[in-house]
Amino acid sequence: MRQLVTESVVLALAGGGLGALLAWTTIGTLVPLFPVSLPAAWIAVDLRVVVIAIAASVCTGVLFGIIPAVGLSRSDMSLPLKDAGRSTSRWGRRVGSGLIVAEVALSLVLLTGAGLMVRTLMTLYAIDPGMDVDRLVALRATPLLPGDAAPHRAVEFYRQLVERVAAMPGVLAAAAIDTPPFGGSTSFTMALPDLDGRPAVGVSPRAVTPGYFEAMGIELAAGRDFGSADAATSGKVVIVNQTAASLLWPGHSPVGRQLRFQLRESASEPYEVIGVAADARHDGLDHEVLAELYQPMTQRAAGAMTVVARAVDPDAVGRQFKAASAGLPERALIRPSQTFAAMVHGTVEQRRNRAVLLAVLAGLALLLAAVGVFSLTAHAVTQRTKEIGVRIALGADGPRVLRTVVGSQLTPIALGVALGIAGSWWATRALSAFLFGVTPTDPATFAAVAALITAVGLIACYLPARRVLRVDPVAALRAE
Repeated sequence: MRQLVTESVVLALAGGGLGALLAWTTIGTLVPLFPVSLPAAWIAVDLRVVVIAIAASVCTGVLFGIIPAVGLSRSDMSLPLKDAGRSTSRWGRRVGSGLIVAEVALSLVLLTGAGLMVRTLMTLYAIDPGMDVDRLVALRATPLLPGDAAPHRAVEFYRQLVERVAAMPGVLAAAAIDTPPFGGSTSFTMALPDLDGRPAVGVSPRAVTPGYFEAMGIELAAGRDFGSADAATSGKVVIVNQTAASLLWPGHSPVGRQLRFQLRESASEPYEVIGVAADARHDGLDHEVLAELYQPMTQRAAGAMTVVARAVDPDAVGRQFKAASAGLPERALIRPSQTFAAMVHGTVEQRRNRAVLLAVLAGLALLLAAVGVFSLTAHAVTQRTKEIGVRIALGADGPRVLRTVVGSQLTPIALGVALGIAGSWWATRALSAFLFGVTPTDPATFAAVAALITAVGLIACYLPARRVLRVDPVAALRAE
């Protein structure tokens, strides 16, 4: 018994030490998977955690060394000599099969979670944001104006800044917006259409400069864009997106229509709709398209605005932005630029990180399950080598014996898959808040994962079971 426990503890210590060393050397690769708000210096291997992990390894080694040692001490030691190692105990087979069931079930639960997260990422990346994100860059500048400054000074500042950015090498178009896409806070107001009986609709208002839709790559489905004639003293005009148009004037063309903003006690002056813009996902790929309403910057007071530029090389434009803003009449606070591709990536970053972590854990669990099935099958073949040789000597077909050996190992795999599906059905509901475009009980994901686990189990059974085809029946008969 002492020898069995010692061997088990040594193996457990070796595994725990190797795992701690692996964690120490690979922790740096995991830093990008953690939230940006978490300082990188905090992400390190804690010595206390290492000690606990090694202690857990020792306890595991002691536990799984004592259990078989106790079973061996209670058995009749003359039986192995009589059976010449032909078979193992029923208790040992049950324990081995139970471990396989647990490993398969756990790996299936983890793989299902990872599969759902991957499906979510595939759905998000397949969504059309409605804008040319690959060539867009956001340039943020805030004029340092006194509190009593006239609004026209900020309007003039952004007009000049947009002109300078548009003149930069490689820039195809430029404009400004008060609520930056993919990160700005969204506000709502109630809009009343000029149709009798139609209720007010919540819309998200945005102030933009002329040329915004061209700069963003957003198509104007009807009407015209804002122009220099849309000044503060001219008639009030707006552009609505397709979602707002369908809610405010269902079945009617909104161009030329009027709407009013619903105030606390009355309605605002009328605004004429001069255009309809295609829908764009300003708030992120994982947000539904909102009813949006665009107003010219000259007619809607706005604070800080973001200049957006569509360029051949967005990164190069971002690096040159500070120089382009120099020399303006007003001093400005220049913030770091950011490409739209990076902002879109940021909206799905947390989901991507969760998917990577789940996939890594699921891969490790699948590997352990495959190793367990392989080991159990190899052990069974070793224990039954003489029996198999006798069967072949008596006329049994080798491939048929192979199918019998593989089939005997399929029961714990099938039971593990069944339990894993039941566990996944319950566990994946905890992922509901992180999924998009896929349900926690997506049948396609469940079926694909179950098929993968079964295929890996079959391969892990087949590889060691092939040894039955090389069993020499003459040698087996001599041993008998």
